[in-house]
Amino acid sequence: MSNLIPTKKIDDSKEKLQVIINHTRDIIVESDLNGTFTYVSPQVYDILGYKPEEVIGVNMNKFIHPEDLTNLASNAIDLIKNGGSVLTEYRALHKDGHYVHLSSKGTFVRENGNIKLIAVLRDISLQKETEEKYQ
Repeated sequence: MSNLIPTKKIDDSKEKLQVIINHTRDIIVESDLNGTFTYVSPQVYDILGYKPEEVIGVNMNKFIHPEDLTNLASNAIDLIKNGGSVLTEYRALHKDGHYVHLSSKGTFVRENGNIKLIAVLRDISLQKETEEKYQ
């Protein structure tokens, strides 16, 4: 057992959740019903070039490719009406000006009387490039 990596003891679920968030490759976001980010995980820097503090407080529409806004809004309306979760794809603006293809799975949750969107965003740019190459 000498090959074991020393580990940190985790005492509560909030601390455990933060460890999980910090060690995933995907971006985890939370926004209010207006689409303003209230939480963005550190992975936003790796995928989109922004520090979390540059994105928190900003409306998500600022980052969405204009051609993808209508579809994304339609999916959000369906999610509000029907509940559950929704999987959608769109392009998001990288800090250096190019667009990154993202897959997003999100759901609305109620927390302390407020409704928020929680979503996981995955970079699918390589997959999209491969699809386009073989079409």
